[in-house]
Amino acid sequence: MDDIYRYPKVEQVDWDRYPDYIRIDTDRPDFWYIYQFKYMKLYLEKVLTGWSIVDFFPNIVPENIAIYSNSIFTLAVANDLFRHTEVKIKASDKNVQNWKNIDKNIEVLSLDDYLEEYRRENIKKVVICGIFHENVIVDELMQRGFALNDLVTLCNVLVQ
Repeated sequence: MDDIYRYPKVEQVDWDRYPDYIRIDTDRPDFWYIYQFKYMKLYLEKVLTGWSIVDFFPNIVPENIAIYSNSIFTLAVANDLFRHTEVKIKASDKNVQNWKNIDKNIEVLSLDDYLEEYRRENIKKVVICGIFHENVIVDELMQRGFALNDLVTLCNVLVQ
């Protein structure tokens, strides 16, 4: 198994207990879903109560909240933000050239353009949608010039 797919205690998971409905992307190994399923469920439960990610940022207009990392959550987060604005949601990823199935509500920017939008204060907060490499992503974005206080992981938003 590749090191990228080694998650804590993954060898101890009883895979037969998990139903097929959590397998959203058939190109990914089963255990990938086990770790993200609880966040998907929590996100759904919060949205059903009327909550939105914009509620996590009470003093920031939705147009200034951007997303980073192309993950299984990216489209859901973009659509959640888009419910509160008519402006496309800015998004980026270090592998932006591999971005597939771009939604009409998402404006995918190169990392340089994304940083420029941040410097112009068109981006004030960044929600990091990739939950497996959040620390690495935060470090990389900080090295490029983003302030730590402006970077928020999706896990932190959802468990708040």
